Amino acid sequence: MDSLAIELLHHIAYFAAIPTSSLPSPITPPSSLLSLLSVCRAWHASLNSRDHPHLYAQIFRATFDSSALYRRFHRPCLTAPSFTIELIRRWNSLKRIRYFSGGGGLGSGISGASQVGWQPRRYKKSMVLEDLMTMYIMLIENDGRNVGVLKDYAGVEAWLDRYRSWRMIKMHSETSRMPEDSDETSLFWWVEWLLMDPNKCVMEQDDLRRQMIWLLTPYALGTFKYPLSYAPWPYQQLPLAPPPNASALALPNAVPTATELSPMHIQDHTPSPRPRSTAFTTYFGSQHLPISNPLLHHAATQLFLARKQAENPANHQGIVNNVQFPGNVCDSRVWDLEWERLSGCQEPLAVVQPLPMSNPGLGAAPAPMMDNIERTKGSMHVPGSLTGEWNGWFSIMTPANYETLMTSSDDPNADADGGSPLNVLEDVWLLQDVQSWHIEEHHLRPDVLSHCVLPFNNHGSSASGGNVLGAAGHPLNAHIPSDLEIVGQGSQGRRRVWCESERRWMDGIVVVRRGNKRAGGGGREYFYETIRPGTSTHRPPNATSFDGSTPNILVTGFAIPSPITITPPSATNPLPTYTSTQSRFMPAPTSTLFGTVRAWDGLVTLRARDGSGVNGSFVWNGYLSGSGVGDGGNWVGQWRDGEMDVGRRAWEGVYTMRKRSAASVGA
Repeated sequence: MDSLAIELLHHIAYFAAIPTSSLPSPITPPSSLLSLLSVCRAWHASLNSRDHPHLYAQIFRATFDSSALYRRFHRPCLTAPSFTIELIRRWNSLKRIRYFSGGGGLGSGISGASQVGWQPRRYKKSMVLEDLMTMYIMLIENDGRNVGVLKDYAGVEAWLDRYRSWRMIKMHSETSRMPEDSDETSLFWWVEWLLMDPNKCVMEQDDLRRQMIWLLTPYALGTFKYPLSYAPWPYQQLPLAPPPNASALALPNAVPTATELSPMHIQDHTPSPRPRSTAFTTYFGSQHLPISNPLLHHAATQLFLARKQAENPANHQGIVNNVQFPGNVCDSRVWDLEWERLSGCQEPLAVVQPLPMSNPGLGAAPAPMMDNIERTKGSMHVPGSLTGEWNGWFSIMTPANYETLMTSSDDPNADADGGSPLNVLEDVWLLQDVQSWHIEEHHLRPDVLSHCVLPFNNHGSSASGGNVLGAAGHPLNAHIPSDLEIVGQGSQGRRRVWCESERRWMDGIVVVRRGNKRAGGGGREYFYETIRPGTSTHRPPNATSFDGSTPNILVTGFAIPSPITITPPSATNPLPTYTSTQSRFMPAPTSTLFGTVRAWDGLVTLRARDGSGVNGSFVWNGYLSGSGVGDGGNWVGQWRDGEMDVGRRAWEGVYTMRKRSAASVGA
């Protein structure tokens, strides 16, 4: 036995650790390696992980999905020792998940595991956090293998059920205060969302669905409590230079806040860093996990609105037209953009540095997106991903409920007229309405018209050193300067111009700055190319960095008359009814949409203005979630009254939408 060649021994060990049966069989820990290591000292010396990490790296790549790792990390980080360390850490976590789930999804499980308690002394908080992050990381790296390991071996769905009973229900039942935005809670709802599929959503038992909606209500509707973006939406140009004092971050044109207002009326927009996750002590060459925790609000909103739609059986057939369920997707590329945000949008007040780069002294940071997806360099947005027709749902809280919420207080010692915000949200009458938008995305092309300069940028000057044009416009105007307007409307506003440098025709719009010529804007025209998915994948010529020369993106569109509208529930009919007329709520069918995309994190800000003047205007802020490739993913975020000052809480709600072209090709 001692005379076996080491290559042959490694070959035996590899196939002993990896299931090779032609029959479907779940992936299990490579426990057979322990038997081989125990044969004799020579075999132990030839198979131990310290001296032969390349063997364990091969086992990792054959067990788990790894293509996402090669896109998100520099190759020097993906060494055999780092794969070995992660293989051991990951299986330890998966075995713990299996144990506390009651035996996993294999049916046999551990004797008496269903009776295992989740007392803190047995299942420490640090272990729970590590296990939740393991689930989340494996799901956003999933290309088909990871989800099988989580479901078939670890029993992740049983684990989530037990966590909900052990932690979430208990937390909501024992207090009337709004739940905290903890790392655990954020990861729990994200794992729930990443495993959700249409069948699970519509076939869910009514009692369980009502319980989940009850648990999700504060997280989805509590827009005053939980972060909705990686940095406050009124700041279009990020990152900001560190201010000498807090007053240096005052918002432009903000109205002074009245002292007699309830604290709930005041909206704090002070930028603050998002700390990195502490769930892991090491992850592929880094001294810690190089990402922050995902935004709780995004997962909660998508889960909440999907389940609210599923309450009515009439919605079951077409529910996939309004929301894409990630449980049906086995392509890790759709979450590459999410990884970029979590790793690169942590410090809105830092001095800009190339993002992200390796630092040998601090451990390696994740690599930027690689070759397979075309996107603006330095931008967290896939060009053309907004262009198309979108369907979705949004929530509307009645003005009376909103006023009650604004007079509530989360302080148990306060004498608030509205009581606790949690109690208000749980008793609120919430209307959901459908919406459909036609959106077009336009990218500035200063090379097309020789006299073009940047209309607005991070430093208030053109990238080519031209005249100063000023900073971005007011947040309530979707950051577009008030004197910037499209030449012509609708089809009359379209232009086709010849680009000599690329030797091709470009379709787009011409925008003129109706400003003071001395300020550098009067009468100047700028050409924006209309970008569509799969047709214009070039990189704009001035796409270099976040230093002010990042290309600007304009978004235009209009509201499409909705196919159905909602009649509120009554005493005789506890469910809303639907009729085939246009939507009765904002944005009205006469609304026009215009806005911008924040290059720093991909935040889309739109202003919807009703041409009839009946419904007023609204501001919509959201992200494309799960849309790293193709037309998939959802557009999720928050709407607010467009007439209320940015420093005060406005009448607001949440929404989620799906591109119609993506819905038509599958769920």
